[in-house]
Amino acid sequence: MPKDPIQRATDGRLRLASADRDEVIRVAEKSAEADKPFQRFTLLLIAVVIALGIGGGFALVSLLQSSGVPRAASIAVPGVVLPVAIIAGFFLLVSGAERRHIRIALRTCGHDVCSRFGYTLIGIEPESDTDDAKTRCPECGTPNDPLAPHPDAGDAAPGAPNS
Repeated sequence: MPKDPIQRATDGRLRLASADRDEVIRVAEKSAEADKPFQRFTLLLIAVVIALGIGGGFALVSLLQSSGVPRAASIAVPGVVLPVAIIAGFFLLVSGAERRHIRIALRTCGHDVCSRFGYTLIGIEPESDTDDAKTRCPECGTPNDPLAPHPDAGDAAPGAPNS
């Protein structure tokens, strides 16, 4: 898996100049700041679920043992499987949010990528000839709004790869 967050959030074909990359990261970090309350709430919710899982785990262990499940297996379910599944879910949620913020930042900065999947949409024709025609992602089918020109874009075409 690539270490570069922009490569993780896209299909890997988008190449950005250092200044463009820094701008995308800056916009993504600003966008992620708005998600801080949601992330804190999610972390608190996970802590509550783990506490309830541990508390309810004792009852679950007794129930499993009384129904003939071996002791080791009955302890493993609430003591290991539940917390691991919850923590893994949290990490998937956080990493998905990071990729989503990068894709939003790429589109905000004028780079034509799919807002859902991250597929590079450079050279893909819109569905119709009107100004508000959407470009449909060939990977996932998501309709993407036309890019608004970025204030600093100058004469460069939006989404054009930089070398």
